Amino acid sequence: MPDKKKIIPLCGTICLSVFLFCFSFAVSSVKTVHIIKENSIFSSTPLFLVQGMGYLSTDDIAKIYGAKTNWFPLSKKVILTLNNKEIIFQIGSKKVIVDKIERLMNKSALLEDSKLLIPLEFVLTRSFADVTGFYSEWDYRRLILRISPVPDIFPPRYYSYKDKTRLVIQAVEKKEIQIDSSKEKKIAVKIYRSKVGDVEKSSIVINDGVVDSLDATNLERDVLFVVNLGTYSGKSETFTLSSPFRFVIDVERIGEMSAALPGLSSVLAPSSTGFLETNIPSDILPPPPEEEIPIIETNEIKKSKPTKAIHKLKKIVVDAGHGGEDPGAIGPKGTKEKDINLIIAQRLKDILKKNGYEVFLTRADDTFIPLADRTRFANKVMADLFVSIHCNASISDDTRGFEIYFLSDKATDRAAAAVANMENSVIALEKPSLSGRRDIEKLLLSMAVTEFMNESATLCGTINRQVCDNFLNLDSRGVKQANFYVLRGATMPAVLVEVGFLSNVKEEKLLNQKKFQKKIIENVFNGIKEYEKRLK
Repeated sequence: MPDKKKIIPLCGTICLSVFLFCFSFAVSSVKTVHIIKENSIFSSTPLFLVQGMGYLSTDDIAKIYGAKTNWFPLSKKVILTLNNKEIIFQIGSKKVIVDKIERLMNKSALLEDSKLLIPLEFVLTRSFADVTGFYSEWDYRRLILRISPVPDIFPPRYYSYKDKTRLVIQAVEKKEIQIDSSKEKKIAVKIYRSKVGDVEKSSIVINDGVVDSLDATNLERDVLFVVNLGTYSGKSETFTLSSPFRFVIDVERIGEMSAALPGLSSVLAPSSTGFLETNIPSDILPPPPEEEIPIIETNEIKKSKPTKAIHKLKKIVVDAGHGGEDPGAIGPKGTKEKDINLIIAQRLKDILKKNGYEVFLTRADDTFIPLADRTRFANKVMADLFVSIHCNASISDDTRGFEIYFLSDKATDRAAAAVANMENSVIALEKPSLSGRRDIEKLLLSMAVTEFMNESATLCGTINRQVCDNFLNLDSRGVKQANFYVLRGATMPAVLVEVGFLSNVKEEKLLNQKKFQKKIIENVFNGIKEYEKRLK
């Protein structure tokens, strides 16, 4: 009679071997992904491409996020354990159980050469972040996976009124807070067991006479905010609001308000959290100081002559995405996104001008323009609309269609976040600020004006409707929201149009056709007109 002790492991080995054979899939190619964790280079790991979709192995995921992996071949499961929570993958299935909640991935978990492969997009989801405690951002163009601890404090907002300055700090949940006003001209606020943003220390320069600046520092476990008070600061008052939880500091303004305080910010409602607060009348503050912006020295402003106010929308800025050393996406046949963007932007400008609008281009040739300068230019010319033209790209060459975005810190989905990351990656080409205050600028960039978020969403809807109702060969991917740097800081409704996928061979061909370009442009124009009709 055979030895039972030898039979059991032998059966297990046979089952595992058969199991691996039955569920294995062919990997078409392997790319190297660089992992940046908490702003430091962490490692490099292989990205497996299967039918155009990127996958990471569970072993690599475990190393990156500090998880443990357990294989259960008989039940066809692999379990990742982290922070006393489990993620259970069913091999060969789209189903995944995340912390006891069943979810569905877009693609199945696959086996390849004894490795379990998980779709890359899964590690970008909020449910995965909730288990790991890390947000993951995918930079498609540079093959970089950025990982940072999940912040639970939003970047602070500030509002300058005639009688006070208001500072608002929002958290995802109620927090324990300590306030110290013992030091002259300073208010220290410590928020326990929290994190803000993705930088160790940053400052927001306000300089409205009441508050000079606001410093934010991530301590080991807490966040420290220090309010540096200005010459005209008086008594301060603090209180909290709920749904969502907000900590508010009101600092009284004393003395005469100068007609032109240096560095005074424009009227702000700079968060994209969507909560309701009192709007500030536009006549309360003087205009921000004029500043030199490189792109203003184009012929566009010189050539453009003011038209009669026959439209509710008088001035429109059309932004051709990318340019110069930044080619944007590049199609299989070598088409550069920057070239298509410029052609469409120039022709959109032409049709708008013919219909009585005053139109400006952020670039009229193959020039590199930093992202922040584009909306700054739109603010400078006091535009009523900002429309940024782009072409899309995807790891999967089958992905196609038209989509349009408005600004929000929270993306509609991980695909939308991936598009924003791709478009935002041009930041790497930008020169450091002449002031040397990169930390300040990073935090300021996160303070996008959202007074116009609803209007931007409406504009997205009218353009999307016109384009997709009039195209039979263009799929609608809908209206989405994501955190595009190029839309941040715009003091007018602002949208980013992704006219099609250059990574798709068929759409690359269409994007090069004048007939297709003309139809896209006409329908974007019709969408703008439809939006204008809705204005009171």
